[in-house]
Amino acid sequence: MSSGFHQPDRPRSANHPSFPQPPSSSSSNHHPYLRSSTFRANSSVTSLPNLLTRQSTLSGTLTANYPVDSEHTSTLLQHAFVPHIAVHASDDTNELARDKGFEDFKELLRPYGETVTGKINIRDSQGHGQTYDDFGIRITGMWDLLDDGITTSNNGPSLRPGGGLTATGKIPTGGGNLDDLERLMAYHVDRAEETKGVMINGEDSSGQSMYRLFLRRMLSRMPVSPHETFTHPVACIIAISSRNPHPIEALRKLYDSGNQVPIPLYVSRDYLRYYVLVHDDDRDDFETSSRLFDQMKKHFGLHCHLLRLRSTQTIVSDDGAVVVPQCRWISAAEELQMIKHDDDLTPPKCLYDTDAVALKTLVREMVLQSIIPFMERCVSTWNDQVASKRRGISGKFFSLSRRYLGTSSSSSRSSSSSYDSYTSSYPPHTPEATMRKLADYAFMLRDFKLAHSTYDVLRSDYQSDKAWKYHAASQEMTALTSILLSNAQPLHHQTSSSSKQFKPASLEPLLDVACYSYLSRCRDRFAFTRCILLTVELLRTNANYVDAAAQYACRALDIATITLPPVLTAFVTERVADCYAVRASPVYSSTSLIKSRRRKMAMWKVLAAEKWADMGKRWRVREVLEGVDAVYGSVEWEGLRRFIESLRDGWEGEAGDDGSETVRQGTIRASDVVQTEEKEELGVKKHVRKKSSLGPLELLDFGGSELDLPLAGEGSDSFIQS
Repeated sequence: MSSGFHQPDRPRSANHPSFPQPPSSSSSNHHPYLRSSTFRANSSVTSLPNLLTRQSTLSGTLTANYPVDSEHTSTLLQHAFVPHIAVHASDDTNELARDKGFEDFKELLRPYGETVTGKINIRDSQGHGQTYDDFGIRITGMWDLLDDGITTSNNGPSLRPGGGLTATGKIPTGGGNLDDLERLMAYHVDRAEETKGVMINGEDSSGQSMYRLFLRRMLSRMPVSPHETFTHPVACIIAISSRNPHPIEALRKLYDSGNQVPIPLYVSRDYLRYYVLVHDDDRDDFETSSRLFDQMKKHFGLHCHLLRLRSTQTIVSDDGAVVVPQCRWISAAEELQMIKHDDDLTPPKCLYDTDAVALKTLVREMVLQSIIPFMERCVSTWNDQVASKRRGISGKFFSLSRRYLGTSSSSSRSSSSSYDSYTSSYPPHTPEATMRKLADYAFMLRDFKLAHSTYDVLRSDYQSDKAWKYHAASQEMTALTSILLSNAQPLHHQTSSSSKQFKPASLEPLLDVACYSYLSRCRDRFAFTRCILLTVELLRTNANYVDAAAQYACRALDIATITLPPVLTAFVTERVADCYAVRASPVYSSTSLIKSRRRKMAMWKVLAAEKWADMGKRWRVREVLEGVDAVYGSVEWEGLRRFIESLRDGWEGEAGDDGSETVRQGTIRASDVVQTEEKEELGVKKHVRKKSSLGPLELLDFGGSELDLPLAGEGSDSFIQS
């Protein structure tokens, strides 16, 4: 199945300078320019110490033998997909928060939910407990479910007009918008150009830090959508304060009004209710609030909390004042609004240390005693009552009957399927929606084995119902969970038997179908970009899979003209070089030698530098080109060295006779470097061409100066069959 995503190459300008030929050598056995990217060992016993010594010299400043940022990548993914807790507070509670200098009670509580203090114990589907010290939740508003998502009413689905106000009359600050990401990252790049990379407010302006910021903003405030339930509320905090004269009646009204909020119909309202009484220590009597809290526990059960706060506003100079931590998981649109209204003279928000401790205690007790047990019960119930019926022989017969008997006619298909093609969603209580919620809950609880098996079962159901976005999302999560399961053990603890359980080739049919559906059927650029980039980040954490990671990043670049804006395209191009930097030096295992990718890394750095140079970002160009001389410094190719120097000095174009822009005399384009690198490798290596339904033919090299077929377990190259 070919998706037709490959974009034809643009015609080269007639004024484009001719590419300088590399210098030749009279010796037939020695080529000073055509160098092998790795060393060949004559003996695995005698040459290994020499290779270990020589590899550090070759790597220069770009050596990275083992996975880089592996802890950050897994932590980033686990922190991105976390339970969302909605807040529905009374007017008097929001007034108390405004007295303390915050917009409402949600903004007061939000910074303390991103990381729960202390260790959290979570039980998986097998009853085994695992302790985590980095668990977090996301605090959101009840009306954000309407502002950030697709409103699906009885009149059909309707998207919020781009650039307009939300349903509540506010400026949209939700995520899932690549244009907002482009504007934000362009601002940070310009800021780094002005400061020459100097840290400001504790922020690093290096390329790695900027790309991590890009990923975090892409995964923040993801839109509320029907095909995944990560942003659907797991619980709702119903809060009143001691200022309310009729607190019990106010809680009942909040409960009823919360059920009447016009959230999308695909969002289930069977979430946990958690009741909070905010006591004002400066104005109200604590004994009265204690008696009221006892009444709340009698009426609403054990899911209650008494929060003691001072209502006076705190400044930095006050005794016992602490600065409120900044929210790290904010959307690109939200950060752009903060930048627009940023004032250097505005003091930071502060709280009394007793208030900060009280808010942390509220979050921890709610997560530990209510949220986690509630999600565990839901996973256990849904797994026993719904998912177990779809697994095994009976489940396979059911799927076959739906696929072949249910598609005999349109009327029979509509009667056998619960998918509503008019609203493009499943009702929240159908088995398909419940199983998707089960898989998402298991993923958020870090039970990736259960999540993977559930996503895998759902793929065939969504395909038979022609629920294409559900189908694409299940394909995406099946691929991601398979990588997470393979990376569960550290690289140096993996055995040959464990590494054979996962091959990057198994991801290709999953990701091909997911990306094709996202782009061609659903027209969702954001979902496609998230799918590809998360796959790249997870694959590059293992040195065996960096070639596959780079290839998937290249596929995103192949169709960047319709998916990625220019700044994001430059960042992704840089990331391809970062993938190859994981194997800047050969990696030695007990069974094989994993080849170096130093020259591919340098080539993609030159490509990224050219993209930054075209945008006039000189500081980014110089940072990207740092260390390239360690690879190309000894190459007897004057044109390449002039080209790299022209990038460092600043890209200056000259107008030709016909008005077209040409490069300076004596320089070449980075595309010529790529072509010559391929010509060079063709002279000393054998290649295998592999056709993909996502992009163009990929050129894969097996390494070595002769035809070296890969060994089993040698890495991502081992799945290519010649």
